[in-house]
Amino acid sequence: AEIRQPEIDSSVPTVARHEEVREVMRDRQRALGEQGDSVIEGRDIGVVVAPHADVKVWLYADPQVRASRRHAERDGIEVEELADEMRRRDARDAGNTHRADDAVEIDTTFLSLEQVIDRIEGLVATGFSRSSGLASALPPRRPASAGRPGLTPPPALSLPDILHSLPKLATLAGCH
Repeated sequence: AEIRQPEIDSSVPTVARHEEVREVMRDRQRALGEQGDSVIEGRDIGVVVAPHADVKVWLYADPQVRASRRHAERDGIEVEELADEMRRRDARDAGNTHRADDAVEIDTTFLSLEQVIDRIEGLVATGFSRSSGLASALPPRRPASAGRPGLTPPPALSLPDILHSLPKLATLAGCH
């Protein structure tokens, strides 16, 4: 099933505001992670659900680029309407958005899907994380809004695209 359908997007806040539902979902996500190699996506996974994960990745992109990518997934909604919807959701979810201090940040604004996959696979293959002592090899953290003027982002890239394109991750060590 497609998780980025308008019906699902509009239902998530209603369901997610119930702490009991959130806890059941966290328990299920933890159980999935404990089974071994897995990729779990969410705004609080690295801090709340899987704080001991071997590799944590925090993906972000310029808000307008995120809206353009979502637009490519959903017909009939204008980019600006999607951008407004995403801004409202980000603001509403801010209290439940927790970036792990040891997460490796990847700004996907100007990366293709293949480039993002390559970077994540490289992290998984080496068991790399900010807490592994190799963090000095990473560029310093920068805000998601820090873009590169004049450059055009690559074609659509969404988290479902990434997740569906990562079956090789299940065979790489340290992905739980």
